[in-house]
Amino acid sequence: MVGGQAPTTERTASGDKQCFCGSAKIAVALAATAMPFASTHCEQAERWLRILRVNGSVGNAMQALGMPEEPFEPCDPVEGDDPCRPGAVEAVIAAAAEELRGRGGDAISTEDLFAGVRSVYGPAFERALGARGTTSGEVLELVSRRGANAAAMRQF
Repeated sequence: MVGGQAPTTERTASGDKQCFCGSAKIAVALAATAMPFASTHCEQAERWLRILRVNGSVGNAMQALGMPEEPFEPCDPVEGDDPCRPGAVEAVIAAAAEELRGRGGDAISTEDLFAGVRSVYGPAFERALGARGTTSGEVLELVSRRGANAAAMRQF
């Protein structure tokens, strides 16, 4: 069980079966709805950030870091910014599944999605985080600390 919710199995658009915790499932559904409205790679990264900011352990960490919940504003064009790529949600899910395999988990979590977004969007995602006063390293460090604290509390 991940994040207190039973994992659910879903088929991705490519037909692969993936197991998601509840908050990750919500994040993926929101992303599938939001990505068609992005016009650049940078805007897709922004949308992922807004989704992850309010879901699961990653959302809790971002809120604890004081990340503001502000309306989406299109990011300034970056020289060489790629146009949106079809299949961006699938690419993030594939990267998240790889992260899941690496940690030996049983369901994709928001932490896995965060790592997937970071992998797929790279500098565009870091730029979106930086505009809000944090980095992916800070978010992941806090998620890790909170996870270790929760595990320690379960031992008592």
